[in-house]
Amino acid sequence: MVKKRNLLVGVAVAAVLVCAVLLFLFVWEKPAKDDMLAVLPQPSTSRPYALLETKEGHYPGALSSLMTEGPWAMLHKGTSRNMLMQLATLAEDVAMLVEDEEETGYTEVYAAMRFAPHEMKKLEQGVLPESWKNLFDVAAAGNEVTVEKGTADASWEIWGSGIDAPIFYYVRGNFVVLAGEETPFNALLAIRDKTDADRWTHTWRDESAWSSHIEFGDGGLILQQDKKSQPLNLQVAWNPMPSDSAGDRKGEARWSISGLRASQKAALFLSAKPREWVVSDCIVPEPILLSAALNIPEMKEPPEKWPFPLDGLVQLGKSIGLNDTQIREIASGRTLVSLGGQNRILWFTLPGVLAEFTGDKRVMREMVDAFWDKFFFGSNPRPIEGFEYGGWINIPFSVIGASRDDLTVVGLISPESIRTGGDLGKYLRTDEKAIGWLVADLPRLGSALGDMTRISSLLMFEDGEGPGFISGSEESSGSGYFFSDLDQSVSDSFARILQKFGKVAIIWEKSESGRMEWYR
Repeated sequence: MVKKRNLLVGVAVAAVLVCAVLLFLFVWEKPAKDDMLAVLPQPSTSRPYALLETKEGHYPGALSSLMTEGPWAMLHKGTSRNMLMQLATLAEDVAMLVEDEEETGYTEVYAAMRFAPHEMKKLEQGVLPESWKNLFDVAAAGNEVTVEKGTADASWEIWGSGIDAPIFYYVRGNFVVLAGEETPFNALLAIRDKTDADRWTHTWRDESAWSSHIEFGDGGLILQQDKKSQPLNLQVAWNPMPSDSAGDRKGEARWSISGLRASQKAALFLSAKPREWVVSDCIVPEPILLSAALNIPEMKEPPEKWPFPLDGLVQLGKSIGLNDTQIREIASGRTLVSLGGQNRILWFTLPGVLAEFTGDKRVMREMVDAFWDKFFFGSNPRPIEGFEYGGWINIPFSVIGASRDDLTVVGLISPESIRTGGDLGKYLRTDEKAIGWLVADLPRLGSALGDMTRISSLLMFEDGEGPGFISGSEESSGSGYFFSDLDQSVSDSFARILQKFGKVAIIWEKSESGRMEWYR
C-alpha cells in the first residue's frame, strides 16, 4: 500500500514538473518569438513608412538594397541605419519599421531580429557573434569595433569607425531589439516598459500564415490634393518557393490596397472591371523587357479631363489629330505598352518601344493614317508581314505604324523584333481574367538601362544639335558633351540593383487586390 502511495506521489510530482516546464516555455519563449512587431513603434498615418515581418530567413535583401545602395540611397553605406539593414540579411526572423521621423530628420529604422540560439546568447552577454563581426570589421576597415554597456538597463552599444553612430540594442527573450541612434532607441525602451495590454497589435490582411509580409503607407502624400482622400496602405504577403523546387517559379505573392474608396481621383481604379486576356493574340517585342496592359473603364468625362495615366493616351491622340470620339473608341479596347526587342539608331542598338490598341477596324486604320501623316508626312511605309495596313520605315531608326482587323500597333522598333504572344503565356494563365498586368525581366531591364544611359550620352553633340543638349549648361562636361558622371553612376547603380531580381509578373485581378509571381 505504501509503495502504491509513493508511486502515485511520484507520478503527481512528475506531472506538476512537466506542466511547470510547459507553462514556462509557453509564457517565456512563444510570445517573445511571435510578437516581434509589438516591440516596435506603431507606424504614423501622416508620414510614409514601410513595415516588414519575415520568418525563416526570407528577409528581402534585394528589395532593401533599393534603400541602401547607390549615390541617392536614403540609408547609404557608412550609416548605422544601413548596418541595421545588413544585419537583417543574417537573421532568421525580422520585424522592421522604416519611417520618416520629424524629430530626428532621418529615415529611421526600428528593428527586432531573431538569430540562432548561440548567437542570441552572445548578444545577451555583450559579445558580437562571428557573422556580426564580419560585417562590422568590413565597415571599420580593420579598425576596432567595441561593445559597451548602455545607460539603460540590460542594453548595449556597438561602436565602430565604419558607421556614423553607434547601434543600440537590448535582448528580449529569443530576439534582439535595435536602433541606429539613441533617440529612436529611447522610443524602443519606452515600449519595452509597457505591459503587453498597452502595446499595439497588427493584423496582416492577406495570407497571414505565409512567412513574409510588408506594408507600405504613403502618409497621405499620393492623393494629398484630394480633400476627401485618406492615406493609402499597400500590403503584400509573399511565400518563396523552396530553393530545390522544380520549375522556374521562385515565389508567389498576394497584394491589396486600402484607402482608395474615399478618393474621387481613385474612382477610375475602383470602376475598372476584369476582362479576359487572350495573351496569344497580343503583339509584343522579343525579347520582352517590360510589358504592361490595362483594361480601361468607360469614362464619362470628356477626354481632356481624364486622369493619369489616361491623360497620356489623350495627348497621343490629340497630337496626331484624333477627335474625342476616336479617342474614346481606342480607349475602350485593349491597351498594351511594351519595351524590348531592338531598334537601331545610327550605329547603336537599343530596346524598342511598342504600343498596341484594339477597337473598331475603321478607327484603327484612321489612327494609322493620322500617325504617318502627322509625324512622317510623305513617307511610304513598307509592308509588314501579318499586317494589312500601314507598315514601317527606317529614318535612321525603325518606326512602325500598322493595323490588321481590330488591332493597331505603333512604336519605335524593328519589325523583326515583334511577335504574337511571345513569352506572355509563361506568366499569365490561359484566358486570364484581370483588370491589367505587368510583366518584366528585371535583370535584362537593368542591363538595358545602363546601356541606354551610356549611348544617350554619346548622342549629345558639342554644337548643341544633339537631342537633350542644353547650351551653356553647367552639366556639360569639359569635352563638350552633355553628360553627367553622376547621372551615369545613378543609372549604373539602379541597373545593378535590378539585376539582383528575376522576372516578375504582377496581375491586377480586382479593383483593390491582385497577385504577383517571380521567376528565375
